[in-house]
Amino acid sequence: MNNMELSQDIILEMHDMGISTMGIGDGYENNSFVAELKSRLASMIDEMRRQPDWAEFKDYLKNKINDMDKLTPYILEQKYVDFQVDRGLSKLADKVAGDYEKYIADLRTKTPDDIIRSAYEIYNKGYIVDYCNMSMTSLSPDDIQVLLDTDNVLDEIYQEWDGMVQFNGVAEIDTAIEEAAYRLRSAQAVKQVMEQKRAAELPTPKAAEDKPAPMKPTKRTRR
Repeated sequence: MNNMELSQDIILEMHDMGISTMGIGDGYENNSFVAELKSRLASMIDEMRRQPDWAEFKDYLKNKINDMDKLTPYILEQKYVDFQVDRGLSKLADKVAGDYEKYIADLRTKTPDDIIRSAYEIYNKGYIVDYCNMSMTSLSPDDIQVLLDTDNVLDEIYQEWDGMVQFNGVAEIDTAIEEAAYRLRSAQAVKQVMEQKRAAELPTPKAAEDKPAPMKPTKRTRR
């Protein structure tokens, strides 16, 4: 892509982001490494700006990068992954907090003895909620998605944390979240394989014309 090929929309988009288009097809720098990087960057921006989350991502970039002229295709790609992770972690923190609210609401319908017996779980689930709001483990986008897709993910994380053989403190919550995500992804993968296997084993229905015609009854002759 050279400067003559840049549409007015992409030029305005890059200028709005604080990225100069100088050096793309201007002659003296047309074959330089910088010009090539900017051309590739322009192509990536042109493709990414069609995504529904582009406006939100663009604001994220402006807050994360002081000098947008230092943005490269590699950095842009990495920042988009970071953006997806940060946004996913925020949703996960909200989901965990929502699960805790439902858990407490359900406890209020129990007897006082049931609530007392649940004191340990109440306290530590609240600890997990606070941890998710303050700091979060470095999860991949796939890990975050499987946690978001799981019903009562707070309990999944708690059970993972509570079942640790070694001491389970605040520091281990991070590990528990990662282990829960790994276990859920593994279970999801096994389920998909089993479904594919069952689908492959199902007999293929034959077309009506492939079915053999019913035998014509033979005539009986009288003697």
